[in-house]
Amino acid sequence: MNFGVDMLSIGATGFHVQTLKGWGVKSGNKVGDDLHVFGRTSDGLTMEGAGYFLNRTDKGEGSPNRCTWEATPHGLFATVNPSTLVHGWSLTTDLEPALDAVRHDMHLLGLDFDLEGTSVNRVDLTRQAVMKSPTASFHSTFSALEGKRMKHVQYPDGYTFGNRQKEVVFYDKHLQLLKVKGIDDAPPNLLRCEARWKKRKVIGHDVNGLGVGTFSDLLGRSSSDLFGRYSRFLETNIFRAEEGKQLSFDFADEVEVIRSFVNEAERNGWMNYVMAKGTENILLEFGSLDLFGDALVQVGYHPKHVQRVKKRLRSGLMKQAIIDRNQKRDTLTASIDTLRRTFTA
Repeated sequence: MNFGVDMLSIGATGFHVQTLKGWGVKSGNKVGDDLHVFGRTSDGLTMEGAGYFLNRTDKGEGSPNRCTWEATPHGLFATVNPSTLVHGWSLTTDLEPALDAVRHDMHLLGLDFDLEGTSVNRVDLTRQAVMKSPTASFHSTFSALEGKRMKHVQYPDGYTFGNRQKEVVFYDKHLQLLKVKGIDDAPPNLLRCEARWKKRKVIGHDVNGLGVGTFSDLLGRSSSDLFGRYSRFLETNIFRAEEGKQLSFDFADEVEVIRSFVNEAERNGWMNYVMAKGTENILLEFGSLDLFGDALVQVGYHPKHVQRVKKRLRSGLMKQAIIDRNQKRDTLTASIDTLRRTFTA
């Protein structure tokens, strides 16, 4: 399956631990500070400080734990990858294996808490597709997008848009599996787009999130409902009709070119410049509409006026993508539309 839940983190504030044997101590305790005591295990250990962690065990004798765990003053937290439990790189929305994995670890590790009543603290929904070209060929396309209130970072094998609450990540799953796990059975050019909700507040929001508060709520969501929310999230935060952004070049020289247009036409100088250059060429040269906006400010335009100009250009860029697709042109805007249809349709 090419859509599913890639990561899930749940938490319980009320919990009991039988033993912490084999667990590690979390960092964060400062020398000289009195360590806060937040519990006691069944075998008599005082739980204190920043807490404890236990990573998922991929190999070992017997029956290893299947989730990653943290016991902290804020609660007990489990992180599991529902799709990886089933297949190395295929995806699934079936959460029963994840539920079984958590129950398995509860029994194995001696953990007691209300499983179905646990809060959902993070969910990653993911879609993947085999593209006609390598992920690196989409770098200029990723650069032409701008996440809503998100910072962006480019990596050799992908691109990330994000903030503390939400994140969108495009990356080459084939290369990731090969580099990290040495697995070579995934198809080449397997591009993934992960939508990550990283806070309970945004996860619980019915419009911008998943509309769930507990693990039990999430278990009741259908695959079609999850994909609808994933698709809407991307349309709202990444593939917005008014957004568009791109690559880089010699800034100072082009500022003087813009200034010449402004000196000739004053307030409409920016418009004449855009008509002469074309929005897509401006993106290719400046690298972003934000940088183009900086150039407009330098030649004398008010920042509020510049914001309106950028919004107008971004809207035109996305509309041009539809025209390019209908005319079968292989352009930047058509490439944006390819990503949009691949991951949201």
